[in-house]
Amino acid sequence: MTTRNLIILLLLALVSPVQADQYAFLVGVRDYSLHNELTALKYTEDDVHTLAGTLSKSGVPQENIVLMTQRMAAQKARLSPRSDQIRREFQLLLSELGPNDSIIVGFSGHGLQFKGDPVNYFCPLDAKPTDKSTLISLTEIYDSLNRCKARTKLLLVDACRDDPLTQVAKTTKRIELEPVLDRVPPVLAGGTVAIFSCSASQQSFESPDLQSGVFFHFVNRALAGEADDDGDQAVDLIELEYFTIKSVQKWARVNIGKPQIPERVGRATGAMELVRLDSGRQPAQMNPTKPQLEATAKSITNSIGMTLNLIPAGTFLMGSPPTEEGRDDDETQHRVTLSKDFYIGTTEVTQGQWESVMGTTPWRGQEYVKEGSNVAATFVSWEDAVEFCKKLSAREGKTYRLPTEAEWEYACRAGTTTTFSFGDVVVSLNEFAWWGGLVGDGNSTTEKYAHEVGLKRASAFGLYDMHGNAWEWCSDWQADYPVGSIVDPQGPSTGSYRAVRGGSWIYNASYCRSASRFHSAPDYREGFLGFRVVVGR
Repeated sequence: MTTRNLIILLLLALVSPVQADQYAFLVGVRDYSLHNELTALKYTEDDVHTLAGTLSKSGVPQENIVLMTQRMAAQKARLSPRSDQIRREFQLLLSELGPNDSIIVGFSGHGLQFKGDPVNYFCPLDAKPTDKSTLISLTEIYDSLNRCKARTKLLLVDACRDDPLTQVAKTTKRIELEPVLDRVPPVLAGGTVAIFSCSASQQSFESPDLQSGVFFHFVNRALAGEADDDGDQAVDLIELEYFTIKSVQKWARVNIGKPQIPERVGRATGAMELVRLDSGRQPAQMNPTKPQLEATAKSITNSIGMTLNLIPAGTFLMGSPPTEEGRDDDETQHRVTLSKDFYIGTTEVTQGQWESVMGTTPWRGQEYVKEGSNVAATFVSWEDAVEFCKKLSAREGKTYRLPTEAEWEYACRAGTTTTFSFGDVVVSLNEFAWWGGLVGDGNSTTEKYAHEVGLKRASAFGLYDMHGNAWEWCSDWQADYPVGSIVDPQGPSTGSYRAVRGGSWIYNASYCRSASRFHSAPDYREGFLGFRVVVGR
């Protein structure tokens, strides 16, 4: 072979696309009668079998799908969902994955969390609540996924968590899951994204009417094509997340009268395509989107790298009940309906975003400030924030504005009625917020400034730092709430102070509550005042 031909072959190898394969690892446990310590579940096995069929129809090769259920064990003993076999088959599959591959991992069954132990455990067929060696640590699953070479990694978890010291209810057929307490780092290209069947302090249900767990019922419908909102014959992560969260939330409200809102943990940059509906093309790789306003109907990213998530219209209880610890008299509960969907920034406006639009650095040289392009922009007045929105609107050709108080609280709550978007337990606030730096005993006592955005856990709506970090300006003038129900409240037409919400790094936990209200003069600037923006759909 001549040197010229060798060079041509090498160049062809460099420019030729690398084959990208899809994989799935699915575990469902229905019958726990082996040790008679956990109740049986009706539909967990059917849920993962249906998911395997959906993925196969979308083009995932049958040999790339590992399905571990009692039904499969009858055909092949190694596919029994026992703890040692799950671990062995999982590691065996992960070792096969290359850097361009993708994998969907699904667990459906019971789960446990021990008192004083932040680790969540999935219960395999041979689970014994008193023996952790028989349980599958979800932290172990995360670590394995983070270490594997695959570029796209999605974990779906519908698992019950009951304190093993408390008798498992015999009369209910429900799955209960709170989000993991171990923080999953922000997910970039090649990272892991997890979607849990419900948010903190909620329950995840099975339904005889659906003949399925509610969560996996809508996951399967999403991946079968119902989530393809933009009609590109593919379902990506944003479409799956939006369809599943909205559908599960609505179904639970209408049919059970209780909240069940799936929660996403982790962060991905760009589109994460999961399945192709025509099965004729390989899935696109998870690459950063071009820095232009690119609507996917579920999320938009603009020219300065700002990402906003779509918040569905709905009705909620605004304010706090009289029994809520730390509440103030201006938080009277009332029913609010937001009639239109809207987009809201996933993070507070950063210093880098501010400087790219305004060309100024109002925080520079001020006390209690950390500088950095991803740090929340502070020392910004309400008037400054409005001017930022005007300039950004002119640049992007869309109307950016501050959220109303109602929009802010609705987005913050993400379907919850609890003190915080993650529940009522203050001790968990450190997982979601920077708080208590000067007044209180939070995690900012040694770091007295607003922090980089997106370092804490996101809410069920995929929003970061809604609790703490920087107090956020809203569009409303400060005023008492109206009496009775109201649709699309805008606040009074005049006033002396503008509303700010969310608490900050400086104050105690009660100011970080979802219902907490504060206000400030429109021209006031301080190191704990920032904002995020919204865009109408």
